[in-house]
Amino acid sequence: MMPGSTEQPVPLTDAEFSEMMEEFDRAGAWMMHQLQERKSIMVKHVIGLERQNLAELEIVERLAASIGIEAFEADVLRLAGLHALNPEATIQAIPVQVHPSIIGMSESVFQVLRRLCDTLVEREPALLQRPSYRCRNAQQTALPWELWLALVRHAREAFDPAGLDAEFLAGKLREGYSTQEAFDALISVHASIKHGRWIESCFGGGLIGCSGGPFNCNTQPFLPSGSILIPHLLKC
Repeated sequence: MMPGSTEQPVPLTDAEFSEMMEEFDRAGAWMMHQLQERKSIMVKHVIGLERQNLAELEIVERLAASIGIEAFEADVLRLAGLHALNPEATIQAIPVQVHPSIIGMSESVFQVLRRLCDTLVEREPALLQRPSYRCRNAQQTALPWELWLALVRHAREAFDPAGLDAEFLAGKLREGYSTQEAFDALISVHASIKHGRWIESCFGGGLIGCSGGPFNCNTQPFLPSGSILIPHLLKC
């Protein structure tokens, strides 16, 4: 519920509420794991793709397979354009998978990230002061760790609805909402989207229309101002 608003959220059914709370639990566990990992990672200057961050590799690979390698490369270039380069920042080392028993990126995704690394070095030649950038080759490349995390978050948004809900709640808390107000806002968004789908099924029309796949949906009257879209509920 928006601060100062008298509008009441549409109540969810018990099953819907139970499902949503399970998603919150999963998101909370993931966030705590990430916080613990980051505390240990910050003391390292170069991070490898290892068993503990295998899930990051898998979600990036899944995004590339889902949208196609050309669209994937356009996405990573867009993200890189938003990233400020710091030659002293922590590095994510990225190897190509040369054998099924070795952790690494598939050849097609690796080549995209290899070209991205070349682009970053052209933008900021001082990156070559770091051996990970200077010694990149046909089997090993590197990206700024923060850019890698941005790519992982971007991929997770397409496939991890619990993560989206967690980010929505965190955003509301940063805006000054109380915990209860943030949960009320999220419940209202979920209920509004479900209500919009019900209206559309009864009367037809373009209240909620989808184009370009389930993660490119346009909504009109039923999302409160400032709310985010929760695409996993639309099932377009």
